[in-house]
Amino acid sequence: MNYLRNKNIDIDTKINFIENLKYFEVNTYREVKQLRHLVAEKLNKDKGIVSNKATGFNAIITRETIQKIIHPTSKSKFNSLTLRYIDNLNAACYLKELFENAVYIDTLKPMKAKINNVNELGYHHFVAPLKMKGEYVIRHLLLLEKKSILRFYMLFLSDFLNLIIY
Repeated sequence: MNYLRNKNIDIDTKINFIENLKYFEVNTYREVKQLRHLVAEKLNKDKGIVSNKATGFNAIITRETIQKIIHPTSKSKFNSLTLRYIDNLNAACYLKELFENAVYIDTLKPMKAKINNVNELGYHHFVAPLKMKGEYVIRHLLLLEKKSILRFYMLFLSDFLNLIIY
């Protein structure tokens, strides 16, 4: 299962930061709806196969990818005004560029609860550097591999990790 590796880069390879050129501040649910529309529009333009430079691995941005990013949960208590969600939407506008420049981290097997789903082969974890709101952060990209397709599953932050740039 774990056949991925960063074969096209080494310790001295410079990984480019993707720069979020326009961060959309959101304060109302109406603005969240507008941002969701903007993200969907951008991702629809990027739909299709995207290749990762470090691994040579290809993934697909699908309609399901877009829906999962825009609506990460079906829970009624989900607060779409949280900074984390707004940051994720802003970063999602650069999903294609982030994956192209991401570094492969690990592959994990499907969770026990999903063990009965024989189509799920694993979750591939990548990280990508992003400059957003003047800060350097790491984005975590999660790809779900199924027997029939490999698609982006989720894009999220793991505690808005700030980087020190020398």
